[in-house]
Amino acid sequence: MIVLTSCNTKEKPEGPVNLTSNSTFFDGYPDWSQAEEKLAFVSFREDNYEIYTLNINNDAIERLTQNQVTNSNPVWSPYGSKLLFEQNHGGNNFEIYVMNSDGTNQLRLTHNKIFDGFASWSPDSSKILYQSAINRNDSKSFEIYTMNSDGSNQLNITNNNFYDGFAKWSPDGSKILYQSNRNGSIHLYISNTDGTGQTQITTGSSNNQSAQWSPNGSTIVFESDRKGTSELYTVNPDGENLKQITNLEAYSNSPKWSPSGKYIVFVSGSGIGDNTTFEIYSVSINDKKIQQLTENSFYDSNPTWSSNGSKIIFQSSTDDNVDIYMIDFDDN
Repeated sequence: MIVLTSCNTKEKPEGPVNLTSNSTFFDGYPDWSQAEEKLAFVSFREDNYEIYTLNINNDAIERLTQNQVTNSNPVWSPYGSKLLFEQNHGGNNFEIYVMNSDGTNQLRLTHNKIFDGFASWSPDSSKILYQSAINRNDSKSFEIYTMNSDGSNQLNITNNNFYDGFAKWSPDGSKILYQSNRNGSIHLYISNTDGTGQTQITTGSSNNQSAQWSPNGSTIVFESDRKGTSELYTVNPDGENLKQITNLEAYSNSPKWSPSGKYIVFVSGSGIGDNTTFEIYSVSINDKKIQQLTENSFYDSNPTWSSNGSKIIFQSSTDDNVDIYMIDFDDN
């Protein structure tokens, strides 16, 4: 690990472990089961984008999907018994599916000839939050929906002509946090789960996005360019107590809270053009001390915590390959 002091001095970090070194193809979009030491991820190792699991304890890899279409974005249910994922039905048509953790009982939940994706489970696994868009490449067409875990009762909770996305359940399942450009810049909003009570919690002319609830729901972390470069901030759900927690003067993004709520892991990039690098960092909420966790010439992204906060997984992209790595971390 690297500790960044006020003068930004650096030391060489300990190297992360490559979990997918046996593959020379794309391995990415990892999601860590909160119920056991197992990852779900996407791989092209068998000439198609399929969903796999990886057991951290014995390195056993199991293929869950068996078809010749693109499968992506696996998401574990809170109790680790099921996985959500997206499947491409041609062009812009992505549909949401659910399956058991061993790949059995694959069930299609959405039946639209448009994009449905970026799905997530409610804390009690009874509902699913997702985005739907007529055109995946047109941000104005994105809306936020909820549905029951069996695909029934699909409800549009935003329903306007602007971009609404990156929606997250509150830890108690009573609220939904999302971002929207309905008032010009991208701002953060909170609503009830049925779409009522929509409240804007950030203001100004800056863009505010990629927000995440703290584990106890008392604080929200997000990225904002309100001072020029993108930095991380925290704010209360009522919009009060805004604090800047990074000052790297670089593109800091993709924040994720540790299980204890004491740390946030994130990605930060610097450089121009082909010399741009993206590394994994953590920041302590109490003293804002920043640790640089990776140091290389590649693109490190998508960091995710283990359930006990002892490890972080992420994907790293080279010129011709993407692999999944793991690094130790003391969340306590």
